[in-house]
Amino acid sequence: MEVIVIGAGQAGNHIAHALTYENHNVTLIDTDRSRLEQAEEGLDVRTICDHGASPRILEMAGASDADLVAAVTNSDEVNLIAAVTARQLGAGLTAARVYNQAYHGGGKIEYRNFLGIDLIISPQALAAFEIAKQIENPAAVMVEHFANGLVEMREMVVAHDSPATGCEIRALFPPERHDAALAVSLARGDSVVVPGPNDRVKAGDQITVVMPTGQTPTVRKLFNDFEAPAKSVVIAGGGTTGMMLAQMLEGRNKSVKLIEQRRERCDELSRVLKQTQVIHGDATRHAVLEEERVGDADIFIALCGHDELNLMSALQAREMGVPYLTVTVNRADYGPIVERLGVHHAVSPRILTGNRILMLVGRFPVLSAALLHDGRAEVVELVAEVGSRVAGKKIGKEIRFPKGTILGAIVRGQDVIVPGAGDTIQPGDTCIAFALAPAVDALSRMFRGRKG
Repeated sequence: MEVIVIGAGQAGNHIAHALTYENHNVTLIDTDRSRLEQAEEGLDVRTICDHGASPRILEMAGASDADLVAAVTNSDEVNLIAAVTARQLGAGLTAARVYNQAYHGGGKIEYRNFLGIDLIISPQALAAFEIAKQIENPAAVMVEHFANGLVEMREMVVAHDSPATGCEIRALFPPERHDAALAVSLARGDSVVVPGPNDRVKAGDQITVVMPTGQTPTVRKLFNDFEAPAKSVVIAGGGTTGMMLAQMLEGRNKSVKLIEQRRERCDELSRVLKQTQVIHGDATRHAVLEEERVGDADIFIALCGHDELNLMSALQAREMGVPYLTVTVNRADYGPIVERLGVHHAVSPRILTGNRILMLVGRFPVLSAALLHDGRAEVVELVAEVGSRVAGKKIGKEIRFPKGTILGAIVRGQDVIVPGAGDTIQPGDTCIAFALAPAVDALSRMFRGRKG
């Protein structure tokens, strides 16, 4: 697959990193030579130091033959022009990251259709949706649903007092249980593996489980993932992300306080938000947080606009007794630091943007995917096409999946099967699988029909 990425910042590097892991050809364009040199040190990419919206540069980069052109610079207008130009030159798919909400529709002009761009991405909306999911699942690292909600993927940290600690995988997930669940990945330190039946779960591990949605309570109990959805939420920062998040939470009957430092912005928010308590104040000041009884909240969300300010306000909220903390970060390398400081979730709008673009790549017959561990692994939803190498074949006897992959669930109509050796994949089945990044393409080819 040929991919052109315009912008070598966090989002661009994330996209390039994930696709080169999967052995795709990536061209990275940026006007900043130092950024490109940094990318070249860790990635097998072609780089061009020039303006990514230039027709000449896009032609030189091979836009006419590109399967995807993704524009993720810091300029909305550059991204839009680059995506439109690439489409005119013949690129297969185009995507643009755009912060200004005026370009996202809802007015007289639907820019995505008008400009012919396949995807215009709002980082603020992506961040708000991700945080809203975390509010419903505060203890989980990641939660995704597949097959129209029939299958849930849940990534959890193994607690010290969890019943699962010290147990072998086969004891936790017996292979004969076709209606239960399956552990598809185990992360320990920098290592991510498909766990074998004899592997033991240790406290602090991150385990990913694929299961029928109805099995979620049983699995959560096994890993002491007991926390109920947050009911009272404090949002620090009234920018676009904070406003979107508050609007979502109002529809879910949450008690929401939003603290914003700018008086005029508070007035705007008060006109838009009907059930949220909008407070004029500096969320990085201890006195303000104390006065607003932030310590009584179930979860504190820091969206102040700067990583350092987010950390400062979140740590003060922790000292006041807030059990769960979420911050947004612009620098991806802050993620591990944030975790060590006791913040439960660090959300990067730039990484979320990269993930959303990666979903656009359309590695047919992949229907959807969730990226794990900074793009080093994925849980993918595939359809077994007629004439594919898996259709009508028995697992283990006639089908051998690539190393670094495991099938987590088979969905046939409304039935969810946790697969085992001897089970047959029927044409048209939807399958949920885990794969380390280098194995994703090989796995998807097995599900592709002869015409693919």
